[in-house]
Amino acid sequence: MSKNKEIRAKFLEERFNTLAQTYQSISQQLNRDSNPLTRSKLLRELSEIEQGLENIEEKLEKIRNSRDNDERQNLLKILNSSNLDIADFKKAYQACLPDGWINPIPENLNDIFEELENIPQGNSKYQPLGIFLSNLMARYKLPKQVSQAVKLWVEERINYFPELLSQVRQEQRFHSHTLETHLLVVVRHSQQHSNRYFVEGWLIPDTRNYNYETGSGCKRLMASEGFNNSLKLDEIPHLLTQFIKESERLYSLKNLTLEIFLPLDLIDLPVDNWNIEDDCDFSYSLGSEFKVVVRSCERLEPNYYYRHQQLWKQKWEVLQQSTEEKVQKVFMSGDINNLKSLFHELRDSHIVGLYCTKPPKQTDKRDFFVLMLKSAIPVAFWPRSNSNTSEFQVEIKKILQCRVHELPDVVQQERLNSAIQLKAENHVGSHISLLWEDPNLIPPNITYSM
Repeated sequence: MSKNKEIRAKFLEERFNTLAQTYQSISQQLNRDSNPLTRSKLLRELSEIEQGLENIEEKLEKIRNSRDNDERQNLLKILNSSNLDIADFKKAYQACLPDGWINPIPENLNDIFEELENIPQGNSKYQPLGIFLSNLMARYKLPKQVSQAVKLWVEERINYFPELLSQVRQEQRFHSHTLETHLLVVVRHSQQHSNRYFVEGWLIPDTRNYNYETGSGCKRLMASEGFNNSLKLDEIPHLLTQFIKESERLYSLKNLTLEIFLPLDLIDLPVDNWNIEDDCDFSYSLGSEFKVVVRSCERLEPNYYYRHQQLWKQKWEVLQQSTEEKVQKVFMSGDINNLKSLFHELRDSHIVGLYCTKPPKQTDKRDFFVLMLKSAIPVAFWPRSNSNTSEFQVEIKKILQCRVHELPDVVQQERLNSAIQLKAENHVGSHISLLWEDPNLIPPNITYSM
């Protein structure tokens, strides 16, 4: 707030206090005096003072609003100088929302600030703006200058901020150590019967304790033993239901990633749309309930492993160093017609991901997936079907704006959004595939020695 406004506000506050004291004095006199003429005069004086108090309150309110707006603009300026984008601000904003809040998420920082003023504080001692800022500081590494400026800004404006920031940071540390549970499902062609498949499953309760070379830290699921030796394709979802139920009896599946290894000719299969049933016979799609990624069975073959394991692991290590980067910045676009040229570029050990904004051409589809396999690319994202609507393309490009480590969660959220639509077939979440090939997460019996 400018110096002139501060002086004017101080003057008005002093004038307000003086009038309030006069008002109280006259009120007391009115209570003691019974003379009609005197009482009439005192009532007129009280009325004039009330009007004066209201006028001063209006002027003070304007100054306060102007001050609040100036302070908000200063904070906006500070945050806009950070390395964060609107997606990061949206995530911090969502942490402030009470249960049942139905207002749409704002699309810019200024609108976020306006919405924060509308969020009720309820019984919490923490202000929504404080929760928003603490989440920004706990989630993201702000430039030192920005972080210091935010701390100075909140010092006299946000109650209990140091306590709140400490609490949010503790929660972030806890969530960062939340168990990562993975269910590996391998689907293989039957050599005796065409269009039939062998299916096996392994549950890894905590990836930190898993060693694929020794098999420690995982449990082979027994549900497949209750089925015939091989299954038709449309029977596999029922077996997956049994895998999940068996796993739920053993461990919490709150943070489950379902990894489905498929033969290359099935890699484009919409497995995330497969419906399974819970104990109440309620049907839901795999992708709306869990993070679902596809993987290639061919990567488990000895010949492939011997020939490509070094490049595969090298690319994965490079990927781990780029997890905070945006997908579209780190990954290479596959929206080109020359597959030979694309293959040679993907072989570069520093090219760690591939994305497409449109599905592979039907005539080149197998070659496209072979290219992903031979280039040992660890991550790929593509739409399975084409849509000429501009909205579909906009949503695809929005997904590609997330950070690399966020991609499985973002894809899962889009699939969930699709599941609750009346016309799910029109939603982008019903048509996207994510290949996620972690060389350290392979079934325990797929081990090789040189």
